[in-house]
Formats: sequence, C-alpha cells, structure tokens
Amino acid sequence: MLDLYESLAVQIKCPSDLLYLLKTVVPDEKVPLLLSLHDWVELKDVAEKLGQPAEEIECSVHELYRNGIVARNKEQFKTRSFYGILNTLLGEGRLKDLSRGDHKKAEDFYMQSRLQIYDKYIAKGRLKASSRVMTTGEALRHHELLHATGQSLIVTSDEAFDILSRAYLRVLIPCSCRLTFQNCHKPVNTCINLNESAEELLERGVGQRITLEEGQEILTIADREGLIHLTISAPGQLEYALCSCCSCCCHDLQALLKYGRSKWVQKAGVVAWDDRGKCIHCLNCVERCVFGARKSINGHLFYDPQLCYGCGLCVTSCPAEVISLKAR
Repeated sequence: MLDLYESLAVQIKCPSDLLYLLKTVVPDEKVPLLLSLHDWVELKDVAEKLGQPAEEIECSVHELYRNGIVARNKEQFKTRSFYGILNTLLGEGRLKDLSRGDHKKAEDFYMQSRLQIYDKYIAKGRLKASSRVMTTGEALRHHELLHATGQSLIVTSDEAFDILSRAYLRVLIPCSCRLTFQNCHKPVNTCINLNESAEELLERGVGQRITLEEGQEILTIADREGLIHLTISAPGQLEYALCSCCSCCCHDLQALLKYGRSKWVQKAGVVAWDDRGKCIHCLNCVERCVFGARKSINGHLFYDPQLCYGCGLCVTSCPAEVISLKAR
C-alpha cells in the first residue's frame, strides 16, 4: 500500500516529507479509488475501470466528497490536490486530532501553497485580488449620525449588507482561517458563504442556512469585536463569501501584512478622515487599526491615509467622534 500512497502523493502534489500526513487523512482502502479520480470523471466510468458495483463506488465517492477529499463538478468528480485537501480539512476543523507539531506543518504547507497559487492567479489576471475590504456597517451607521449634524463628508451604502441582500442563499460556517491558525479567541461563526458556494456546503452537510437579518446581526457582532469584513474570491467564484476576520488568522490579511502581498487585498472605496483639532489622544483607533495606518509615537497619534483600507473600525472606536469617512 505504501507504493500506492506514494503514487497518490505524486498525483496530488503532496511533498514526500508530508506523506505521513496524507496517510493520516486518507484511509488506505480509499487510495485506489482516489488514484482513479486523477481527472474529472463520471462515476460509472470509475466503476467500470475498477470492476466494482456502481452503487458501491457512488457511496464511497460521495463520502469522500462530504469529507473534503474529492471535488465535484456537476456529475463529475476528481481527487483534490493535497493543498485543497488541507484547505478543507484545516478550515473545517477536521484535523483536531493531529499533534500541535503536525498541525503546524499542515498550516505552513497550506499557507505557503496558497501564496504561490494566488500569486499566479493575480499575475496571470485570473483574479484582480483575493479579497476586498468592506467598510463596517457600524461605522456607516455612525457616519450617518454625523451627517445628520452636518459634520460628515459623505454618506455611502453598507456594501456588505448589499452583497448579503443580493444573494439567493447564505450559509454560515465557522471561520476557516481561525480554525486553521488558531491564533486568537475572536468569535468563530463569522463566515457567510453565498450562492453556489453555499449550495456546495449544504450538499456536503456543512454549515447552516441563515436569513438576511441573521447575516446582518453576524456582521454587527463582528464589527464590535474589531473584525475586518472581507469578500473572498477565487477564479470563477468572484465574491463567493463574506467573512469577518482578524489579522492574526486571516490568510489574506496575513498575506498582506506578514508576507507583503499588497495586491491581494483591495481597499474599500472610502478612507478615514480625522478632525485633528478635536482629537483627545485616547489612541483607541491605533489599537483597532490592523493596517498600520495609525501609530502612537510618544503618546501622539500619527495617521497615514495612504495605508488606510477603509474598514471603518477607527470610526466606531473614537469616543470623541472626530473620525469620519470620505471617498477615496
């Protein structure tokens, strides 16, 4: 069986030093079946090739699909790449039994693979960006109150809410980034998948359908916890999810802030504006800004609007109400 595992490792691009992880997540009796799914194929053809009953093959493949080992495209199935398998298993919390050391190796392989894959997507024009920052709904509501008093510069729509309202299906899942990297204790139930992506999750038995009102409440809670709203994209799946995440776990915010991938994350269409004469120097906004636009030097606030991504968290953190928003 080791030779078959090695063949599968080559097929799905699993490094030799992580072969033991592959053996951990894939039962040995499933390896021949996965080898037969090296390209998109219909199950009747797999049954004929392996000389096994079609019902038996269908049952096994659908189990592998539900467990994140196999991908589906209508009536065709294909074994995921090792990156794709880890992406799903880590992001759905299915590798909790791994030792911390092995979990860290899986995390590192996943992140480095994602960096390489999405760098190519963006370089080749298959994606403009992996994600886009959404201005928080809480900040916009605060902004409208300022506008009523004549202090605000603009009024803009709650784009995150607009995206949710346009979706025909919304499915809530735990944030895959926080389940993968486990670097903080922020709320986990903050990732809302939309439309086709949501359909696939329900088909696999993952997540729960939510209403528009429930989605709005999730965004509101995320705002108050200091989480950044991001729409997530992939080739052929533009803005398939709206997730509220943190800079220590989010794969895209890590790519931007830790690995210098400035093209991965698009800025929101607004930027923060300060009435510096009324600032009380509480520095709450410095603590809330994950993008490094706000810094405290000798107790004084320094703000660089070029580094602002327009998330709006500084607006809701300011007790003096001196931060507003304007068009970028």
